[in-house]
This record gives sequence, C-alpha cells and structure tokens, in this order.
Amino acid sequence: DPRTSACIMLVAGGYPGDYLKGLEIFGLDTVTESHLFHAGTSYDEKTQHILTNGGRVIAVSSLGNTATEALAACYRSADYICFDGIFFRKDIGMDLGS
Repeated sequence: DPRTSACIMLVAGGYPGDYLKGLEIFGLDTVTESHLFHAGTSYDEKTQHILTNGGRVIAVSSLGNTATEALAACYRSADYICFDGIFFRKDIGMDLGS
C-alpha cells in the first residue's frame, strides 16, 4: 500500500502516573476510517462493556495520501471515542510535513 500511515495513542488521564481503570469506553463502534488497536482495555462479561484497564488504552491508526492526511484521520476518529479522563497529544508528528 503506497499510502502513509499514522497512529495516535489514547491514554487514561494521569498516565504515565496514577490513572483510573474500569471506566466505560464509548464510541468505538462509530469509528469507520481508522483501525483501533486495544492496548489497555478489558471486557466486562456481565455488562458487555469495554473498559479502560491500563494507561495506554487504544491506538488509533489511519492511512492517508500524506502524513498530514493520515494524522487528520486519526484525530477525526479519536473525536468519536470517549471515556472519563481521555487524553491524547495533538503535537506529535506535526514536524513531519506532508
């Protein structure tokens, strides 16, 4: 695939220090233009909810014709996902140009 890929990590508030676990994650099923890789998640069989279970929670990976397009797709997808304390940096990779 000749396209460029980018990935951003959605982390728990407080990471890399103290952070909460067991928070429900919403919006995963609404993401269509990125691939989501679970890192710090767990599944609650009783409630059938996906929960935070680590500092690095979800990796959002996208393709684009340029690095700028791929990063933009990651950020658009990240906007659909929410859990209490969610955080992700918006400055990494911006020095790569198009």
